[in-house]
Amino acid sequence: MQNIYIDTNFYLRFVLNDIPKQNQKCRSVIESAKNGKCDLHLTEEIICEIVYVLLKLYKLNRKEIKEDLSFFLSHKFVKNENKSVIFLALEIFLKTNLSIVDSVLVSKASFNEYAIATFDEDIIKTAKANNVSVV
Repeated sequence: MQNIYIDTNFYLRFVLNDIPKQNQKCRSVIESAKNGKCDLHLTEEIICEIVYVLLKLYKLNRKEIKEDLSFFLSHKFVKNENKSVIFLALEIFLKTNLSIVDSVLVSKASFNEYAIATFDEDIIKTAKANNVSVV
């Protein structure tokens, strides 16, 4: 079985359907994954870039971004070694003003039972709300 990393552009073309020819290619690859011919991998780094681009460039709101990415990641053929971390990070991103990168940081610290060293008051507040120690 082939493993395929998805990049930001691939995800955007699929979700936004703003370039029909590229969207069709995305749909073809996703259909192959649905049929068990390949696995699609979406890394934390790419997720962060997707969120940033959708938020800043395309002006989508946090709820839309969280729902779309959560739905996409919920498919068995979409792989990420830390799906639970990402789902929590998207929840934190939705409920706070933290960036997606800071949301991932708090989520990873929570799952790994690590502390966070920061002076950022928003991170401190969110960390404490998620039972993460701050040093």
